[in-house]
Amino acid sequence: MDKTVEYDKKYLYHGRKRVYQGDEDDDSDDEKQMKKKIFPFTTKNGLNFEGVEAEIHEIEEIVVGNDMIGADRIRRVEETVSKRVFSVLPILENVYDTGNFLAVCRSAEALGIGAVGVVAEKGLVFKQSGRTSGGAVKWQHISQYESTKECIEKVKKRGFRVLVTDFDNEKAKSVGEYDWAEVPTAVIFGNELDGVSETAKELADGKVYLPMSGFTESFNLSVSAALLLYHATEDRKKRIASSSSSSHEQRGDMSEDEERLLRAIWLSRSVANYSRPKYMKGLIERFRLRKKKGEEGEERTTTTTIVHDDFNKKSNDDEKEHEDIVAFQEILQPSQLLKRGKFLD
Repeated sequence: MDKTVEYDKKYLYHGRKRVYQGDEDDDSDDEKQMKKKIFPFTTKNGLNFEGVEAEIHEIEEIVVGNDMIGADRIRRVEETVSKRVFSVLPILENVYDTGNFLAVCRSAEALGIGAVGVVAEKGLVFKQSGRTSGGAVKWQHISQYESTKECIEKVKKRGFRVLVTDFDNEKAKSVGEYDWAEVPTAVIFGNELDGVSETAKELADGKVYLPMSGFTESFNLSVSAALLLYHATEDRKKRIASSSSSSHEQRGDMSEDEERLLRAIWLSRSVANYSRPKYMKGLIERFRLRKKKGEEGEERTTTTTIVHDDFNKKSNDDEKEHEDIVAFQEILQPSQLLKRGKFLD
């Protein structure tokens, strides 16, 4: 039975929440020339709640002003935002095991990498796995591309150098031979059976491999991704630190405006029940309504009166508000998910 889920390509799913992704060509030509789009978030794809686009200051006033999350969570958001990196981008090409996808997301997020790309045609069959990302998907930007050619063209347009993993050591360079701070770099990891496609090899800017000393010919996909991404992020830190006179701990690669936007996105996702349909939308609409009434003199309004009935102060900031496998289905929109010979709805 065909269980393809119809979806609008302009929407990206985070947890159980549909978020507007927007078009990659939404910016004007002048804006494109001013800056390559390494940072993937906009208010359209990060602060859009069921069609209501919030402003950064609104999220700050609603979430922080109402004490909807604890001080420890706010500090954690601040610290993590300051170290987030988007100039290293892992891309999974036609990976069919959800466990590998989620494991790569988990490793990337733990290393401070803020985005993951996925090449997966609509309607593919994916193998279910018991592994999870530990909630990592919630804190990342996931982009889906329907073909390898489309993926590489769009990623290069954004300013990335594209490398593919390849075990042909005569034509590939070791991971240690690349300068990972020189230019934003996307690395394509192939699927579990065939590796990267010939199309990816032909269109890429180079090839990279992990040196091995044993009889085993290759690492597991998720392991190779973790090892390579660890080296890439550490190499980037060391090179930047050695060329900088600052003694401060290495920060991420965002501008102040980008950091503030990401902070607002994460603040909204730290709210208990943020992924419940229309929850954040309702908070924003009520916030605006009370602000408007206050400005018109109809009632005295403060930010602390916005969410009395909707917020339980005893809720756990670290509560997992979505199941990883649900997040995977909603992000990639597979037509069928295979588990023990049966297709799941």
